Amino acid sequence: MFQTMNLKRGLAASWIAVCLTALLFPSTAMPASAWSVRCEIDKSVDRKVCRATAVSDMGRRSSPLEWALWENGSVTLTIGLGKKESFIQVDRNKPVLSKSGIADGDTALVLLEQMVNGTRVLVRFIGFKGWEYPFSLEGFKETYREMVNEIKTDPLLKEEEKAGPENKGREFTL
Repeated sequence: MFQTMNLKRGLAASWIAVCLTALLFPSTAMPASAWSVRCEIDKSVDRKVCRATAVSDMGRRSSPLEWALWENGSVTLTIGLGKKESFIQVDRNKPVLSKSGIADGDTALVLLEQMVNGTRVLVRFIGFKGWEYPFSLEGFKETYREMVNEIKTDPLLKEEEKAGPENKGREFTL
């Protein structure tokens, strides 16, 4: 009985994974301009969060993808409905940073790649049919220190500091 339940759960999980893959990686290649990217600083947990939504050629929006840059230098990637996370350690001294699977098997890979001059980081999604969907991490700072400086110079934060020490923004130690 338990083997039958596990088999049914396995088949259901496989079916859900196939459906999510079809939503996230359609069979036609998406140009870079088909991605809608929005970034913001989450002061409550000391991270910069960017959300990307892929728009298909039919105008439908697929599940969003979210990534966050953390103080320790890692990037957290979260896929929309499944909330499956991959942790990638960012090393800005290497041309190719890391590969991380988002879905099972060869369904999807995330490749973080840094340009040789160190000015840009690219994220490339490789679908199971070999299509690539590259886009740059617009809004990301080169280092976490730059992100912290942006937070400290935020006009809203300066207003909080004027209001009094109890409302002062968080201090960061790097």
